[in-house]
Amino acid sequence: MGYENKWKEEFEYDERFINRYKKLLGMLDGVSFSSVLDLGCGVQYLKDLIPDNVHYTGVDLYKHKEDSLVCDFNKKEFVYDLEAYDLTISAGVLEYIYEIPDFLHNISSVTKDFYLCSYHFREFTKYKPEIWTDTLLSLRKFAEIAEKENFILLKAVTKAKDRDDNRATLMLFEKR
Repeated sequence: MGYENKWKEEFEYDERFINRYKKLLGMLDGVSFSSVLDLGCGVQYLKDLIPDNVHYTGVDLYKHKEDSLVCDFNKKEFVYDLEAYDLTISAGVLEYIYEIPDFLHNISSVTKDFYLCSYHFREFTKYKPEIWTDTLLSLRKFAEIAEKENFILLKAVTKAKDRDDNRATLMLFEKR
């Protein structure tokens, strides 16, 4: 499969990324975790939002921070050699992934307890930026794929019926 990296290194990160992480973490309702894997970490905003005693690993397509691991998920690169994390997060990443089933399989291999993510489902998305892949999934299809990887959907936060913008659906999965 031909693949074009549509995410550019010089992307400008802003407050929206911090707010998305805050909303995702709020879905945990006090669940504690001692390790977090941040897939698509960018400039590592999440690292500043979690307690100092939580082991943090950030992974991104580009090395924005010295301690970030670099992987191109669309080239089947992944952090396979890592120990399993209590919590894995992919915020603002899935829209750039061509093979979501493979990506969720990889996430399952490094996740012990919970997976938090955001995604713009095809049935809720009013516009699709050119930098996203052409393979947006439906909520039903995404949940089916996640279930095959032993993830159970605990919460999904979306306002699909009344939203004027293009906010992603936020989801919390628990690993079986």
